[in-house]
Amino acid sequence: MDVVNEQIVYKINKQAKNAVVFRIQAKNKNTDITIPFEVDGYPVVEIVIGAFKDAKFLKKITLPHTIKRIQNRAFSECVNLETVIHRGNGVLEIGYEAFDNCLNLSYFSSLGIVKLTASNAFANCVNLKTLDCIFCGEIPDNTFRYCEQLEELSFGFSPTKIHSNAFVGCKNLKRIISRGNLEFSNTAGKKLQKYEIHCYEDSQLLDLAYDGQKIVIIEDTLPF
Repeated sequence: MDVVNEQIVYKINKQAKNAVVFRIQAKNKNTDITIPFEVDGYPVVEIVIGAFKDAKFLKKITLPHTIKRIQNRAFSECVNLETVIHRGNGVLEIGYEAFDNCLNLSYFSSLGIVKLTASNAFANCVNLKTLDCIFCGEIPDNTFRYCEQLEELSFGFSPTKIHSNAFVGCKNLKRIISRGNLEFSNTAGKKLQKYEIHCYEDSQLLDLAYDGQKIVIIEDTLPF
């Protein structure tokens, strides 16, 4: 069943007892959109494939705590999107090219843990500077490809594998913070000779000799 709210189409699944954001209507010219946590009494749990693709007017979107997944290309080509705020404190899954080519995206925030399920999630976000969140699991190929303004990334307790070309073109990346262990593929960190890895004193990262990066010991007071 389809429900239209504020020129956004939601699909309600009565069997699953939830709703998903299906698409934005063409007549929707709003620059600042807040997705409600429920529609007709059903929690909104997902942004489906291509829901906001090419929404040229969109500059800011706020997602409720109920959102658990942002599917493939959900916001790709939103060239004027600047800010994404997710208010959830659980795990948020982000799919293939979810924010690809969001040229003006500069700030992404989530109170929870971000899990990337496919490659190129933030590729070509050339103005992305702040990722106010913690990543877990794997960082797939080309995740941050040409995120030229990105300076810092944070990872949680779980082991994280960083795949090929994950940071290609991230010429300003200076700091990687990890409370767990990181595994780099052969090309994951190429051309990033100046970045630092911040880790615990007993971390396996202390044995990592990758491009001669600086190792910085962090304290238990690190706020994540």
